[in-house]
Amino acid sequence: MTVIPNGIDTQIYHPDKISGKRLRLEWGISDNELVIGHVGRIDPMKDHPNLFNAGAIINQSLHNVRLVCVGDALSLIVRR
Repeated sequence: MTVIPNGIDTQIYHPDKISGKRLRLEWGISDNELVIGHVGRIDPMKDHPNLFNAGAIINQSLHNVRLVCVGDALSLIVRR
């Protein structure tokens, strides 16, 4: 048996501030908004309904939050 741990190599994958600003501008998201992202296929095991419910709960108290979902056959920005 081989165990392959979850994780991200932060030496290779790290924030790119210039690309982030460009994408925020393209999507109409201001610098003072918090972005919660979900990347994955549309599949019941990913539990998108629970994610959307959590987003609705967060939106009740924090109004500067955007939930962004990206995946196969899905690319949307939930707007208020």
